Amino acid sequence: MDTSAIPMDQGSQAAPGTGSDNQAMHPAIRLLSFAARMLLAIVFIVSGAGKIGSLSTFAHSIAAYQMLPESLANIAALAFVWTELAIGILLFAGAAIRGSALLSSALLVVFLIAVITAIARGLNIDCGCFPGAPEPVGIRKVLEDLGLLAAAIFLIYFPKSFLSIDTLLRRQGAEGEA
Repeated sequence: MDTSAIPMDQGSQAAPGTGSDNQAMHPAIRLLSFAARMLLAIVFIVSGAGKIGSLSTFAHSIAAYQMLPESLANIAALAFVWTELAIGILLFAGAAIRGSALLSSALLVVFLIAVITAIARGLNIDCGCFPGAPEPVGIRKVLEDLGLLAAAIFLIYFPKSFLSIDTLLRRQGAEGEA
């Protein structure tokens, strides 16, 4: 049977939360998306901003994981700090939510790998997550990162939330088409 003549809106259904769905998202989902967005935004902004003033300390924390040559610890520190800040600001503003959630997921996976391997190797080190609040790597840190990863994955599938630049731009685009 040739399906090329069947219009796309008949019998096909987009994944929930994707930009191609035409149904309004339930307000509870949008509220959960907003909460996940704000949680991630605040964590990444506070973490990144706190490290700006102590990049050398953060670089030493990265080196303590013994996963990178010490010569790359400073570069990694800069990259992590500015990536955390960029992700946090984008999520707070509600701009490029799905992309920011993808980046935050990738970053959280890197953090999880680092923490889990440090635990497995018996390293007794500070996670380096929040300067001024030393916390050793351990199961608590793994659970925290898994919770944040769950929030980021939720945002990948349900990026539409309240008070976002993305929603504002979608509305302006829809008005421009009408």
